[in-house]
Amino acid sequence: MNLRKLAFAAGLVVAVICAFFPNDWLPWVVGGLGILVGFLNVAAKEQKGLLLCGIGLVVALTAILAQHFNPAWLNEVVFYVRVFVAHVLLVVAVLWFFRTAGE
Repeated sequence: MNLRKLAFAAGLVVAVICAFFPNDWLPWVVGGLGILVGFLNVAAKEQKGLLLCGIGLVVALTAILAQHFNPAWLNEVVFYVRVFVAHVLLVVAVLWFFRTAGE
């Protein structure tokens, strides 16, 4: 397993762990971790796949979070995972946008 995949998996684990100890500053930590992982993935040849899968994941997580019958723990897990993935996508998408806009 390479560093990019390991960092992404570790970020997901951290997001899930943070969900069980929610407070006001942990979303910032998880988002910052997502930004760092995003920078690790900017040169990946699987960038298009990462963007497509990440968008699908964020949409699915948003739909799950909108369900009114979820237990509180599930809402927390889904929220933190969505924060992490969205920040990974933010970096990859912005850098890919500027790279392709100049072509």
